[in-house]
Amino acid sequence: MEVVTIETPQLGDRTYLVHDGEVGVVIDPQRDTDRVDKAVADVGVRINHVADPQAGEPWGP
Repeated sequence: MEVVTIETPQLGDRTYLVHDGEVGVVIDPQRDTDRVDKAVADVGVRINHVADPQAGEPWGP
């Protein structure tokens, strides 16, 4: 398993792409998905799950 961290330092925010070289999961996705899309393309995996732990919070999407 590999973990790719996508940081947004200005917001103190991180998104994680965890994958096994074939499929992956995105954890705590940011609203602007361009950097996530690029990270997925760079490692050449397909995403089969997205986990948003803050979806139920008042500040979540």
